[in-house]
Amino acid sequence: MNAFTGEGFRDWKNSKTRIEYHENSDFHKTNVIHFKARAVVHGSVDQRLIKQLDEEIVYWKKNLHRVIANIKSLAKRGLPFRGNLERIGDPHN
Repeated sequence: MNAFTGEGFRDWKNSKTRIEYHENSDFHKTNVIHFKARAVVHGSVDQRLIKQLDEEIVYWKKNLHRVIANIKSLAKRGLPFRGNLERIGDPHN
């Protein structure tokens, strides 16, 4: 088990030596290679986060347009925003 992947790191006075040791370990080198290969195939993490953010922006814009369209429709007809019942979740509200 490695301090950087398992039990944690407590010896901060000797951290420089331990970090250098970890960076030169086969475990670290193997995982860096796997990480870079994954980034080539699937794109980097930040690219995927940007894509997800863009998709969420599109989703919420569409949602907002629907809400505004409903408000305009109610306003044109002079209808209230809610029904005459005060119970939360009532389908006639």
